[in-house]
Amino acid sequence: MTNMLPQFLFTIILFFLSIQDFRQYFINSLLLIPFWLYSFAMNQNTPWFNLGCYLGLLLLNQLNKEKWIGHGDLDVLACGSLLLSATHWIYWLNGACFIQLLLQATYYRTRRAPFVPALTLSWLVFTI
Repeated sequence: MTNMLPQFLFTIILFFLSIQDFRQYFINSLLLIPFWLYSFAMNQNTPWFNLGCYLGLLLLNQLNKEKWIGHGDLDVLACGSLLLSATHWIYWLNGACFIQLLLQATYYRTRRAPFVPALTLSWLVFTI
């Protein structure tokens, strides 16, 4: 029950980030900082592990020149991992990938599709 407020606030932030990603292919990741702070305040071990994984993925993504996924998408995925169990996080990611494939096949045939809207739709399906 205590996790419902952060998830609700994350949902609202996801809507704003989806609109921004849809329009600009860019998101303001600073809006996600409160979720990291909340996680560090509530847990003692998990956020450090998540932060290490997140920084490692950012480094790999930078070395790969953001070929497959943007840094902002990784920011959203990392914050979602702080609010969900590992199982629910995998469901959320798989749902987002499925939605993204549908969008790419139907609407974004010749251009790249923003991923945060797919993450948002999947978040609504798997957390509500």
